Amino acid sequence: MSRSRAVRLLVLFAGLALGGCQATPDRDVSTLHLAWSSDPATLDPAKVVDVVGANAVSLVYQGLVAFRADGTIGPALAARWTVSDDGLRYRFELDPAAKDSAGRPVGAADVVASFRRLLAPETASPRTWVLETIEGAEAFRRGEADTIRGLTAEEGVVTITLSRPAAAFLALLAMPNAAVVPAGAEPDGTIATGPWRVEERVRDSHLTFARNPHWSGPAPGVERIAVRILPEEFTRIAEWETGRLDVLEVPSSQADRFQGDPRLVRQVALVTEYVGLNTEDPVLSDPRVRRALNHAVNVDRILAKVLGGRGVRAVGAVPPTLPGGGAGEPFEHDVALARRLLDEANVPDSWELELWQRPSPFASQVLEAVQADLAEAGIRSVIRRRDWSALKASIDAGDTDAFFINWYADYPDPENFLVPLFHSRNIGGGGNRARYRRADVDADLDRLERTADPEARARLAEDLDVRIHADAPWIYLWHPVQESLVSDRVDGYRPSAVPAAERWLDVRLRGDGSR
Repeated sequence: MSRSRAVRLLVLFAGLALGGCQATPDRDVSTLHLAWSSDPATLDPAKVVDVVGANAVSLVYQGLVAFRADGTIGPALAARWTVSDDGLRYRFELDPAAKDSAGRPVGAADVVASFRRLLAPETASPRTWVLETIEGAEAFRRGEADTIRGLTAEEGVVTITLSRPAAAFLALLAMPNAAVVPAGAEPDGTIATGPWRVEERVRDSHLTFARNPHWSGPAPGVERIAVRILPEEFTRIAEWETGRLDVLEVPSSQADRFQGDPRLVRQVALVTEYVGLNTEDPVLSDPRVRRALNHAVNVDRILAKVLGGRGVRAVGAVPPTLPGGGAGEPFEHDVALARRLLDEANVPDSWELELWQRPSPFASQVLEAVQADLAEAGIRSVIRRRDWSALKASIDAGDTDAFFINWYADYPDPENFLVPLFHSRNIGGGGNRARYRRADVDADLDRLERTADPEARARLAEDLDVRIHADAPWIYLWHPVQESLVSDRVDGYRPSAVPAAERWLDVRLRGDGSR
């Protein structure tokens, strides 16, 4: 196995120090009880894009490789693999013991069938980009070829040839979208390749996952996972407080009430919150104006008052838990400097900045705080609200001045916070919503995609993140801290760096009724 290609991530979490109380209904130790805020839109790896859907897909299906809890990459259907020196050829030797939940061996043909289905025009997958670097994938996706030239299978071996080096390719293969569905099976999780299978599903009500009896990996510590769909956060909290949930993701609006509970675990999320700035706007095209906005906004005060300190200030796009992240210096809150930069850029007194958001009490709190800070620096602004689909369309078209938005990692690599968000080929719907464009940055982002050596990759990512931050295409805000409550009856829980890596394999439940 090529360990040098493993993606490494430090997960930050810590328990807090004081006590709490909770009701304790009698329950057996064979079933883990969870709640999700929404029903997965689909369990089809080729079509899943939502977070809860990715969580579900990762329970019932596995790919050639998988994310470990710490964000590194380990074996899954592939027991081992090698990568050619030029980074173009990957050879995966499959685990001969791998079987689906019906007891049928999972082989190379199943892998090829799943990859073909993801790329097939008739599937209309929104995630074909996961496999787009495979040689011939684009021609197959467009219907111009009947085969994928760079994808071959033989007994127990899958060989993949890329059209160009892609250092993050293993991380892409670990995503839920590259998971393998047994050839001919419906992608509904009832016949699974992962540690769990769907035993029962009632839309908008609940899902029950039972052990895959033919899973070749380590046996899960419980027999079942019972997930209820509870959209209302107060309902989820009530179910936790009455002892009917074993793990609760704490809603940010309710976080204060649980501070001091010793069952609270925290970790920095692979998420970046920011106010994007349209760098093609006549005024905002001047980096002095964009820097002025950053100096005007008191991010530390917003973190304290709006988030209650549950965030890490962003000094770049890359979270500090990823290689190359967190190396920059924050823009100092300096109203006088902000005013001076605006004067140097000859910004007219009549200029007014439009701040766009989706309807959300939290977004309103954030932008109202931003608006007040801008006013202190003499910058007039107005807040506009639109539903998400209309807002996204306007942002992608370049019709908005500034917009409060976030970016969730697809995979734990600094590339995922740099290439989509700042490469000029991704302007608009591709992720570069600030419409940022610099030829030298593009060239180095291309180099980042090709650089496989972990140390060199981290250095390049750090340099890029610092340089882009200095250009201020955003008002940089924070990386949120996620908090979860874990019942006293749960043993072995460790928060996963990547939500889709959470398979609940190591969790066991105490049988003494303690909570």
